[in-house]
Amino acid sequence: MLPAQVLKDASMAHRVNQLVADWDANKGDRVLVLCGNGHMGFGHGVPERIFKKHPRLRSEATSVYSRPALLDVDEQVGLRLPDDMSGVLHSVVPAAEGDVAADFCFVYQDTAAMEAERVKQESIKAYDRVGDTAHLEGDIKKAVRIMTLLGYSASEIAFAGRDACNYQGVGHPHKHAEIREGEVVLDLGSGLGVDSLIASSKVGAEGKVVGVDISEGEVRHATKRATERQANVRFVHADLEELPIPDECIDVVISNGAFCLVPNKVRGFQETYRVLKPGGRMVVCTSTVKGGGLEDGVKWPICMKVFARLDDLVPMVSGVGFEDVKIDMSDSKMAQELEEEVEEGDTDARGRKQVHGGGGKEFKHLQNFDMNELCARVVVVARKPEKGGSKEAKGGGPGGCPYV
Repeated sequence: MLPAQVLKDASMAHRVNQLVADWDANKGDRVLVLCGNGHMGFGHGVPERIFKKHPRLRSEATSVYSRPALLDVDEQVGLRLPDDMSGVLHSVVPAAEGDVAADFCFVYQDTAAMEAERVKQESIKAYDRVGDTAHLEGDIKKAVRIMTLLGYSASEIAFAGRDACNYQGVGHPHKHAEIREGEVVLDLGSGLGVDSLIASSKVGAEGKVVGVDISEGEVRHATKRATERQANVRFVHADLEELPIPDECIDVVISNGAFCLVPNKVRGFQETYRVLKPGGRMVVCTSTVKGGGLEDGVKWPICMKVFARLDDLVPMVSGVGFEDVKIDMSDSKMAQELEEEVEEGDTDARGRKQVHGGGGKEFKHLQNFDMNELCARVVVVARKPEKGGSKEAKGGGPGGCPYV
């Protein structure tokens, strides 16, 4: 990449220098040059080439740099914001000498990105607590009842065994996935590993299963159980919006509930598309909001605020490039699921942490809503086209990944 980057920078600077050479400063014209933040923030590539060719511009030019304030602003650009600053534009102040190359630095609040990061951090915190208590014995009868209700077969439940106590899904991805021996399966949002373990029973000794989850605590527990069971599964701590998986190496992607809490669902589906082999299959169980979305002025659990709109799913998944997109709503009711939910962060009688933001006094007002009318649990089934498909997913993970 380095030679290509140098060529690009040199070409851009050369063109700007040509324009500057024809510029008559006496006319009072001003020139606006748009560069990447790397150039404007630190003077890399383009600015120094322009100033070398036209030294007089250094004293006449003003450079402006901008970036979102996702973290502490002091840590990012060494600036102290006034306490009364609010709104999208937080600060326009001269940069400290030696801090950044720009004369002015705009630090703004990207509210969508900040909300997405908040969702991820709260999810990580909550599910890490679940992972830390997952070793405690759960209610196996209740777990079997829930999995049976969702459509899991007796053999699948039997294979899960005592690990069924740690089932966390909202549906039954294996029904549509039709996993075969020798295939490579990726479980997105693998949680405590129940669906990954079931998948390992289907791929056999020649196949592979990789589970990816954003919670280190749950990955730790799932890895321990897979090792104890000598299961053909590898669990990886990662964000499914940025998968550490090489292109086109997965036969089947399954996901059971993880997309409920993915802030950037398009990015999640793009990554899914990227890692699938041509002709590969995707089965995603997720909860959605029906109609025009959630009512304004009502306090909703964070999970519900991140649900995709049901009507958006087909165009979203098709837009990424998938074919044969189907939405299975044969088991879409929410009521039974919500009856099993407890207050977020609550602990059951066995000391196990549980997560679901639907109960407790904070959301007692939700009893006034018919959740079956408001939301739906669905299964998104799709296929990546064979070679020659018309669309390619954006993004890309590193090659040579040891997980597959």
